[in-house]
Amino acid sequence: SLGITNLSCASRCIPIIRKMISQLNYGKLNHLKEEVLKLKDANEITELLKEKYGSLILEVNAKIKIDQLTHHF
Repeated sequence: SLGITNLSCASRCIPIIRKMISQLNYGKLNHLKEEVLKLKDANEITELLKEKYGSLILEVNAKIKIDQLTHHF
């Protein structure tokens, strides 16, 4: 378990967020946590996350944008 007990998001994003979380690996996240704790600032953390999970983040963002477009009409 990742220890997430509460997560707030728009209901239409739940399937996307659920997919994103299901693709994460606890062992890798624990290692990532150790890397993050060694970094100096938020910019370094952002760059590391883009490097490690950039494609997943882009996929989620794209799905959210498509979902938002289809719900506006």
